[in-house]
Amino acid sequence: EVDIIIKKHRDKRNLDQNALYWCYVTELARVAGQSIAWMHNHLLAHYGYPFMVNGKVAMVVLPDDDETIQESETFHCKPTSQVKEGRDGTMFRTYIVMRGSSTYNTQEMSRLIDGAETEAQSMGVHLEEHRF
Repeated sequence: EVDIIIKKHRDKRNLDQNALYWCYVTELARVAGQSIAWMHNHLLAHYGYPFMVNGKVAMVVLPDDDETIQESETFHCKPTSQVKEGRDGTMFRTYIVMRGSSTYNTQEMSRLIDGAETEAQSMGVHLEEHRF
């Protein structure tokens, strides 16, 4: 058996885009007083792309502990407003699973960088000297 997938070719993100993005993440985290992991997850949640399974957005239900999820370096989630109480009284939230930026093509990475730049402007952070 063989599965064949045909899709439109898109160039993967390039090293310059990656370097610029991480300059933004690092500086935004410093100014906001947050960790780099927190800022990366924040940007992915606001400007990134969900992980898709068979054409549907992947979701996961986890304990409603924003800091643990927001500090993760191994998975990326965007909180939804769906919260339910478990049998033991623990609150659980539904999260959208977000793709990591290493999977982005140049167009997707550009959107993520534009979002980071918007956040930087709102915080008074300027990285003009870092433009490639």
